[in-house]
Amino acid sequence: MTVMEQLDEKTIAGVLAKAALPIVLDFWGPSCAPCIVLSKLLVELAPEFSGKLLFYKVNADEAPDTAADYGVRGLPTMVLIKKGQPAATQVGTLNVTKLRALLTDWAGR
Repeated sequence: MTVMEQLDEKTIAGVLAKAALPIVLDFWGPSCAPCIVLSKLLVELAPEFSGKLLFYKVNADEAPDTAADYGVRGLPTMVLIKKGQPAATQVGTLNVTKLRALLTDWAGR
């Protein structure tokens, strides 16, 4: 996976409803430097979680209602969605080791 698909307020419900795997929503903003760092790390790590997790980006500036629905108050924020419902949240960026551990935990839930 080289690029994570961008979801917006029109497409997110359909994707969540059809997902057979848990989803990691990466809420970000274009002026958020830590968001860019986290996004690069997610792109790097996503292949390790193929068949276990799906990864999508949500621009919080363009989807403020969706961000509010998931309680996003700061960026970057990742939300784990299982069976269509939020199951866990991580605010802020992590180094690659801690991010891999978090995603491993989330994939095992």
